[in-house]
Amino acid sequence: MALQKIAASNPDDQLTRLWIASVHDRMGHPDLAEPIYHSIVLEDPRNVDAWIGLGAVLLQQDQIADGIDALKRAEELAPQNPKVLAALGSGYQLAGRSAQSMEYYQRLATTSPTPANMLTAETARREYRHRVESQTYDEQYNGTTPATPRRGPGTQLQALRSAFA
Repeated sequence: MALQKIAASNPDDQLTRLWIASVHDRMGHPDLAEPIYHSIVLEDPRNVDAWIGLGAVLLQQDQIADGIDALKRAEELAPQNPKVLAALGSGYQLAGRSAQSMEYYQRLATTSPTPANMLTAETARREYRHRVESQTYDEQYNGTTPATPRRGPGTQLQALRSAFA
């Protein structure tokens, strides 16, 4: 590949290495992109694009906590960057943290109000508002099936009699 030849001739060229990592990622090889992104953030910890790329490939490899950590580092460097906000929204969604995901998507829609970003924020809002709660008031789930009351002829009448006795 031509980019690899350029990177081999000038190993300090971070832009070329970012492109190589991006190509690996887009071709479905996040495992090949990860070490490249790691090497760039080790050399230049202020490189936002490398932190975003590292976070994204870690999320693709189901390393959710590490991916979110890398993206949080990118957010520290560029808190209004739309790529950072979108990636953090996706990361928190993958982690099952819908409220935080929705907050990042809302920030994304406010910071960069494109139709795609507005749709992403609205979709996250609807998913969050339509979630299903798995517990009732003051219920603590312990993994067992609750007892089922008896049904059949006469059982309701007996229950009423015992209630008023």
